[in-house]
Amino acid sequence: MKRSDKSQQDLWQDTLDEGLPRDFAGRSLERMLDSARRRKQRRVAVRAGLGSALVLALLALLLHRSPSPLPEIQVVEAPPVTPPPAAVPAAVPKAPAVQTLSDEELLAAFGGRPVVLVGSGDSKQVVLLDGKKQR
Repeated sequence: MKRSDKSQQDLWQDTLDEGLPRDFAGRSLERMLDSARRRKQRRVAVRAGLGSALVLALLALLLHRSPSPLPEIQVVEAPPVTPPPAAVPAAVPKAPAVQTLSDEELLAAFGGRPVVLVGSGDSKQVVLLDGKKQR
């Protein structure tokens, strides 16, 4: 049978369509497309459900923390501390009194060496200008 023969195709078409209603092909196509759409929707719903379940399972694993066992606390009683009988506090020596000098009195204490006070207020520093290193 040759495909190019028009009468052969008409014959086959008449044989296949024999006894069927005229809109059978259209209804059959609609049913097939509806079935395919439902299957696709079901696949999408199942995948979305599985994805959601997987995400929830991962979150549950990440957020679930098993309680770690606490270490046992051991109570150790220290022996009472008693001061030695001969330990009597000695007299605390008095700190030397602080004497405040004026700038002129401080400069006079260096005995004629070239000295400069650098700074202002409480942050003054004494600088020796004779080139000798001080230790």
